[in-house]
Amino acid sequence: MTKLLSIVIITLLALYFILSVSIAEMTYQASPDKALKFRPNFAKALIKLNDNDLANSAPGFTGEGIKKRTQSLLKSEPLSASVFWQLGLIESINGKVNNGEYDRAKALLKMAQQRNPRTRASAIGQYDLGVLTSDFGLSVHQLDLLMRLDKSQVEKYMSIMLALAQNSATHDEIATIMVRNPAWAEKFMHALVVREGGRPVLSLKIIEAAAQSPQQLLSAESALQTLIDQLVSLKQYTQAKQIWRRLNLQENHHTGFVFDSNFIGLKAPRPFNWYLHHSEHGFAEFEPEKSLLVSSLGRKRVMLAQQLVILPQNREYNLRVDVDGQFRSRHGGFVIWLICTETGKNLAEINIDDMKNGQRELTKTFVLKDKECKAQHLQIFGKKAEYPSQVNLLIRKIEIDEVDGVGDEP
Repeated sequence: MTKLLSIVIITLLALYFILSVSIAEMTYQASPDKALKFRPNFAKALIKLNDNDLANSAPGFTGEGIKKRTQSLLKSEPLSASVFWQLGLIESINGKVNNGEYDRAKALLKMAQQRNPRTRASAIGQYDLGVLTSDFGLSVHQLDLLMRLDKSQVEKYMSIMLALAQNSATHDEIATIMVRNPAWAEKFMHALVVREGGRPVLSLKIIEAAAQSPQQLLSAESALQTLIDQLVSLKQYTQAKQIWRRLNLQENHHTGFVFDSNFIGLKAPRPFNWYLHHSEHGFAEFEPEKSLLVSSLGRKRVMLAQQLVILPQNREYNLRVDVDGQFRSRHGGFVIWLICTETGKNLAEINIDDMKNGQRELTKTFVLKDKECKAQHLQIFGKKAEYPSQVNLLIRKIEIDEVDGVGDEP
């Protein structure tokens, strides 16, 4: 009889325990107080109760009740990010009262993030602390994390980042992020350039900050390329060229309207330098003897190289080329065009077809009168041939000069 009674008691206790656990799990979200009656030290209910207290806090709130609850939580849940986040938030609230003392809050929120790097709450808390304490590097770092955690809010966080970028203290951290995340850097620079229009100030400052460190130099070059590309897309050609010249140290090594007209292989960003194309239909590449090799299979018209130039209006020019090759026109050929970027009008054209006698110098004279033609594409194409075959051409020089003298940009 005693044995049977013991079994019944143990069974009832087990059922009570199971029932208590079940009721606590079902009720802690809506009523953490009720859940705690069934499980006095239930971590989820204690955390939820703390959340409720924080959400309903009023002026004068110190969070003492939360601090007491967390004593047991720290014993049962030492790895819980929520516990450290709540303690950090309380210290942040208290810091506003205690002469801006936020060191403990920063440390606790950092510990919360270490326990769960993917928690948005810790990142938002640290972002706020960064703003409160003028630690803008911290704020930028947390915004970067938030953009990676919550893809649906990227535009919102990007807008905040653009606002933070007004402060020069953020530029080093933004430059660091650009190194780590080139895709983000391109989006950020695009948004910043669009916001600044044709007068990029912050964009240049951030690029210059990135260029100060060898580790960030590639990022600075990438950002510079993005800045120039965006200005060109906005048709701010003169501004783009001025920035290109300002940050391009090799600009001083050439004169004339065409950059690297002798194909030395000078390093500088596109589109004001040669941009070479490679495809299954043809390619262009620099040769050691300071020339450009262009090759076409003749199956279709194919772009091989291009550069953006800016010519002053109402002047007469010569487009000159110095080429060398051996091929017949029925197998293929090449054409060099100068095209207006806005209208697509063909300003000058030099066809290179039969090359039986080797080296040739060709010239085309033209007048630029179109006021809408603020910039021009200098392009090299391979032609479609009647009997396609691979044809090669060495281009030793392409230059544009004024009829009355050697041209150089104002």
